[in-house]
Amino acid sequence: MTQRQRVHLPPTVHRISLPTPYPVGRSNAYLVEGDPPVLVDCGVKTSLASEELEAGLGDRGVRLEDLGAILLSHPHYDHAGAAVAIAQRTGVKVYGHRFGLDYEFRGRDAFYLVMARYGAPTHLVDTLRAMNDYGERYGDQLTALDHLELLDQGDHFALGGATLEVLYTPGHNAAHLCYHDPAKAVLFCGDLLLAGITPNPLPHFDERSANGRLSSLNLYLDSLDRVEELGPLTGLAGHGRPLADTAAAARKARRQIHLRAEIVLDLCHDHLGETLFQLAGRLFGEENPLGEALAFSEMLAHADRLEADGRIEVDHDRGTVVWAAEPDAGGTGDAG
Repeated sequence: MTQRQRVHLPPTVHRISLPTPYPVGRSNAYLVEGDPPVLVDCGVKTSLASEELEAGLGDRGVRLEDLGAILLSHPHYDHAGAAVAIAQRTGVKVYGHRFGLDYEFRGRDAFYLVMARYGAPTHLVDTLRAMNDYGERYGDQLTALDHLELLDQGDHFALGGATLEVLYTPGHNAAHLCYHDPAKAVLFCGDLLLAGITPNPLPHFDERSANGRLSSLNLYLDSLDRVEELGPLTGLAGHGRPLADTAAAARKARRQIHLRAEIVLDLCHDHLGETLFQLAGRLFGEENPLGEALAFSEMLAHADRLEADGRIEVDHDRGTVVWAAEPDAGGTGDAG
């Protein structure tokens, strides 16, 4: 068995592992030493996470009040839920992408409507709405900030010990950013790249696009290209252990997506007439509400991409797959 490669962080960058109430487990925040110090992501808004964040900072002689900035990878609560509370307490500036403030791109209600449109039962949608209402205690929407400092592709951020190039990397979330430190050969990659799994391609809603959403998987693949072009970097992920080589991780994620696409095509071909929700159940077999929602999200993303490529046809009024091309006998599809 190959021993897992140990990845060393730069001496001025420190990972702080924080608890979350979600099945994904703990999330990572990163302290970048400097005058002032900078924090990349900040975890959920719970007393336990707050205590562990302050303890982790304190181990390096830093208080929340000392921070010069909080850089957000994306506005999901397990990474950004505490940002508003920290900013209101300390006055620290919070940086992120503008879509973190745009309801058109982040509306959870739109996701529930889409689930229902493609076959999710009413009782499941109602349960998810209730879970979401309960989950609001774990974070604040970024619209509650007095001001969000906006970053986008090609911007540069320099403060204290952080000199970073900003990459816009949607696919998991429409407001996702990565931060590249070329001097340290490091990429703060949020949920774009994770050890052992690929992130869920959540819907990217846009009323100007076909069916009211962009292709989250195509956006994700474009983001992988953008990261791979930087060459091999140490990846500081939003969950789990650091990555030894972000370019290799990007290639692996791309291969996994192409292989999954062939499995989805085969499933669509064998079960014409079923809804996307039913097909997601066949593929993943999830039996808890959150798992079913994430399974549906991935099925929807693959179906959107396969349809754009002319490999399936979906009746968007009924939410069913009505035609699918013959699966590739070699099972490789467009993975070449």
